Amino acid sequence: MPTFVKALASCVLLLLLGSHGLAKDLLTSTEAEERVETSYLKDQPIDLRVRRELTIERPYGWVVYVAPARLLETGNDNDLAPGIGPLYVLKNGTVIPLPTHLPPDVSIKQFEKSLK
Repeated sequence: MPTFVKALASCVLLLLLGSHGLAKDLLTSTEAEERVETSYLKDQPIDLRVRRELTIERPYGWVVYVAPARLLETGNDNDLAPGIGPLYVLKNGTVIPLPTHLPPDVSIKQFEKSLK
């Protein structure tokens, strides 16, 4: 089963659980960014940082962008890392990595469409 399908299935399950009071809804973009830092970035093979200035609110949560720490320090394109796309943080705190084979705006729209 593709990773995106597994993530979507987990997302739907957590949405259902969250609606019964078993998960605390995140209320702010700062909480969404903190969730990315504490539950997603710590498991990555390279040092990534949240790009707080790029976080945007969406109907189901927030889109949070991350980048290699080295890139943010140097500004050098040689420090880019392939395959790092935006993360969709649902209001219940679930972090969903969006596909990177599409432009971010397309990935975001497709993901939101799958939640309707």
